[in-house]
Amino acid sequence: MEEGKFASNWDHWFKLEKYRFFNQQPCLNDFYHRYQKDIKIARELNFNSLRTSIQWTRLIPDEKTVNPKGIEFYNNVINEMLKNNIKPIINLFHFDMPYWAQQKGGWLSREVVDAFVFYAKTCFELFGDRVEMFTTFNEPIVVIEGSYWYDWHFPNEVNMQHGMQAQWNTLIAFKWAIKVFRQLKLKGKIGCILSISPSIPRSKNKADLEAAKWHDLFTINCFLDPMVKNVYLQKLKVVCII
Repeated sequence: MEEGKFASNWDHWFKLEKYRFFNQQPCLNDFYHRYQKDIKIARELNFNSLRTSIQWTRLIPDEKTVNPKGIEFYNNVINEMLKNNIKPIINLFHFDMPYWAQQKGGWLSREVVDAFVFYAKTCFELFGDRVEMFTTFNEPIVVIEGSYWYDWHFPNEVNMQHGMQAQWNTLIAFKWAIKVFRQLKLKGKIGCILSISPSIPRSKNKADLEAAKWHDLFTINCFLDPMVKNVYLQKLKVVCII
């Protein structure tokens, strides 16, 4: 991997099942080499802010060692945005679990939760002096759906119980990262990017109405209620290992 970056779950999956990727090609985004050009384009389009993500695998490749080349790259990106009067919005996790973390169980593992909180704290300490807006996760429900319900993310399980455990641990990681951010007394703000798609019942049949209600609980309320209202619904607790 280039300049200290380690493999993610996506890198590993591509080696295993290349045919499941579009045109059997890896991600061809080249922001790493052309970030200055991309930021210039954003400025020319009159962007006043730009959201991007830090790759956990690039900043902390082996769980605990911070990669100097990763620090240098993200400092350059953030400074380039500010130089162009573009406010950086920095997301910490956009589906790319380090493969070493996946081997420990991914979001099924509380050890991985601890590792994420260390990663988040490192990001806050390194970049929080210039970043006014952090987000912890991009659409966390998509990871649950894809990885454990519908078989379109690695590790390709169809296991409802594992999905709910991963959801719970992701929520714990979010809460602890927020706590660390507050403890550091940074001037910026922090949140989460949720994917909210309300269910529409197929009919007014009682079973369809009930199915839509449960689907919303599993895909919307499971993150929205704890993050906004600080409550976790009893109905969900019944199916979640806590």
